[in-house]
Amino acid sequence: MASERNDKPEVNIGDLVQVEIDGALALEKPARVRAVQEYDGSPWVFVEGSETGIPMDQIVLQEKGRDEHKPPLAPPRLSEDKRPDPPPVPLGVRQEIFALDEGDVVITFPDNLSADSFSDLEDYLEVFVKKMKRRAGVATTVTSGQIPIRRNAASEPASE
Repeated sequence: MASERNDKPEVNIGDLVQVEIDGALALEKPARVRAVQEYDGSPWVFVEGSETGIPMDQIVLQEKGRDEHKPPLAPPRLSEDKRPDPPPVPLGVRQEIFALDEGDVVITFPDNLSADSFSDLEDYLEVFVKKMKRRAGVATTVTSGQIPIRRNAASEPASE
């Protein structure tokens, strides 16, 4: 019985194997190994025609596979580009990218803005810039009548 042997041959991709459970063979005919993976500290075998893993200790080697069934060994690759490619922009949409040291600022907007939408966007961007100045601790200019007054954003009163 295979489960009693300690000298089981190594099973690799491309080998033909049988499954032995309680001394009985479980497959109609030997199946070709398509993958061997470790799961929860134990090796599991995956055969052609099934997605279910089989514990290695239930595998009986029937015939060693030929080298042509082994996947070609390709070295791992790591892109030198630190940033992933941006997703494609849908039709009718524009995207402007402004690179900063801390990362990219990306603005996505419809290609055909109406005058009202442009005005709304302009107002929103003005508020956005004010918020970013506060976050960055950049001095802002507040006007009182016609005389500009410079303040540090961190010292501005909360009521403004």
